[in-house]
Amino acid sequence: MLSNAHRFLESNPSSNEATDFPLGLFSMAIDWPVSDYGLTAEATKHPILIVGGESAERQCLGKMVELGSESKVIMAPNAASALTLLQEHACSVVLMNLSAGSSMTSAFRLNGVELIADIKALDPTVQVIAVVDRSELELGLEMMRVGALECLTTLQAPQRIVTSIGRALERRRQVLNERAYHELIERAVYQRTGDLNTLVYELEEAYRQTLWALGSALESRDVETNAHSFRVMKYSQALASAMGINGKTLKNIEYGVFLHDIGKIGVADAILFKPGKLTEEEWAVMREHPARGRYLLAGIKFLEGGLDIVYSHHERWDGQGYPQGLRAESIPLGARIFAVGDTLDAMTSDRPYRKALSYEEARTEILTNSGIQFDPVVVEVFRDFIDVDWIRLREEGEDLAHSIVRRKHESLRP
Repeated sequence: MLSNAHRFLESNPSSNEATDFPLGLFSMAIDWPVSDYGLTAEATKHPILIVGGESAERQCLGKMVELGSESKVIMAPNAASALTLLQEHACSVVLMNLSAGSSMTSAFRLNGVELIADIKALDPTVQVIAVVDRSELELGLEMMRVGALECLTTLQAPQRIVTSIGRALERRRQVLNERAYHELIERAVYQRTGDLNTLVYELEEAYRQTLWALGSALESRDVETNAHSFRVMKYSQALASAMGINGKTLKNIEYGVFLHDIGKIGVADAILFKPGKLTEEEWAVMREHPARGRYLLAGIKFLEGGLDIVYSHHERWDGQGYPQGLRAESIPLGARIFAVGDTLDAMTSDRPYRKALSYEEARTEILTNSGIQFDPVVVEVFRDFIDVDWIRLREEGEDLAHSIVRRKHESLRP
């Protein structure tokens, strides 16, 4: 914009006498030979709008522009009619004629700047050329500041109008090309982003398959463990989401909860499936499974966020848990959420020594142990769920567990 202003001032040195050329000079210009200024068929795609001035002057300018640029010309006497035409027709260039002698000149001087803003709002690619009297240089400069490409004086207009329109059309072509380029880039980015999202999704699915394959190692030893892990995973995800947890943190909870008992792979069957009460030595071995689980998963990059849950899933809010005896908020949040989901599933599932309890009984037990075994904040979130929610989540977990088993069996078929 500044270079345009400099060009305008250089073409109109302040030492020159401010002389306005009469309308008759525009008429003389029509008879002058018009050179080829390199205008292409682009000029004929959209008309050039001439706004302002007396009717005869517009006609004179229009004929000169049509002869010099082979462009179609439409005309408007004032700003209001110009905007109406622009809404109906896509124009490439708007020539604003603010030369003296028109009854609209005073009004145009008041709203010409506003008109440019309105034109650009309708179509940012439209190029504006202003023609002003020498006495209105400040108005011309102000119009360039708000978006006009060039400003000619009535002295310059007959000789330069066609070349100015040529430059305006070239500038519009550049703007359209830049817009097309940016749209192409945006489409390419959108496509690449879609491809990347697909790749990430596929990678995450591969991670989950690996996760469930690890969990299946427990299924081979205890038919209840795999379904239990899926159910607790669903419960914990629901609680975490209700607490506003999402994104990577929610995935870490999914991974950690599902694999919370992976360390039991290292526990002897005689201890793991002992029907009676464990001895102190056997309990010592059993209590090693959180550390064993963390050791087994350490170094697997996508599971690192869930290691805290694997290692801390037997901690209690009152500090009476193991293996570290952590208490309150020193226990990782994922492990605190797991504790509620795990207890809910344990109480509402059949065990060799008892039948499953109702969800209402489990709810009462969990609420009673708020601040003792469980994080009170997690329990408050748990309170807002109803039995139907837990039943639905339980079914989703079991369906997922069964689908994994079916998929495994199908993959082994000859």
